[in-house]
Amino acid sequence: MAILYGVLTGLNKGAFAYSSIQNIKFSENLKTIEEYAFYECENLSQINLPEGLTTLNESAFAFSSVSEVQIPSTLEVIGKSAFHSCKNLTYINIPYGVKSIDNNAFYYSGLKEVVLPESIVDIGTSAFQGCSDLTKINIPYGVEIIYSRAFLGTSISDIVFPESLLKIGESAFQGCKNITSVVFPASLTHLYSSAFKESGIKEAVFLKKTNWELVDGIQPSEFSVDDAVRNAEFLTTQDYFVLRQIGTI
Repeated sequence: MAILYGVLTGLNKGAFAYSSIQNIKFSENLKTIEEYAFYECENLSQINLPEGLTTLNESAFAFSSVSEVQIPSTLEVIGKSAFHSCKNLTYINIPYGVKSIDNNAFYYSGLKEVVLPESIVDIGTSAFQGCSDLTKINIPYGVEIIYSRAFLGTSISDIVFPESLLKIGESAFQGCKNITSVVFPASLTHLYSSAFKESGIKEAVFLKKTNWELVDGIQPSEFSVDDAVRNAEFLTTQDYFVLRQIGTI
C-alpha cells in the first residue's frame, strides 16, 4: 500500500500511471489529483478520496480496475474522462456538493446504478455513454442541462425529469431501448435533434406548449401537437407513437 502522509496537497500528472499499485491511502491535505495520475493501474481496486479534495482532473483513474470509489463532498467537478472505461466500477453514490459531471467522466464504465445529488447542475457530453449495464439513475431537481450523448446506449428504463431541466442535448438518450415513456417538464426549453432516437419511446407527455426548439436551427414560435408529430423521428423510431399534451396552453 502506498501511503501519502503529511502536507502533500497534489499529485502530479501521471504520478502512478501504469503502475502495479493495489491500494493507496491519501493525505488528508490532498487538494488536487492531476491528469492521468492513476491511468491504467490494473491492480488498483478501491479508492477513498479525502474530504478537502477539490480537483479531479482528466483521466485520473481511466482504464484502471477501480471497483469502489468514495467521492468527497468538497469535490465540485468530476473531471473529464476521470473514470473512463473503469469496467469494474458498478455503483457510485455522488455526494451533495458535486455540481458537474464533465465530459466522458464514466464513458464505457461498468456502472449499473448511479445516485446523483441535488447539487448537480449539468451532466456532460457522453458522461455515461456506453454504460450498457446502467439501468438505474436519478435526475435530481437542480439539473439544468443534459448534454449530447450523455446516456447514449445505456439500459435505463425509468427516467423522471425534474422541473429544473432546461435542455436535453443531441442524442442524449439515443439507443435507450428500455425507455418507453417520458414526461417533459414545463421548464424544458430545448430538445435537440435525435435526443431519443432509436429509443423504445411509445408515449411522450409535454407539460408546456411554447418556447421550444425541436431541432438545431428551428425555433417555432408555438409548439403544437402537429409540430411534435411531424418531428417525431427525432424522438423515436418506433412505429407506434402516442403524444399527449396536458396543462395550460
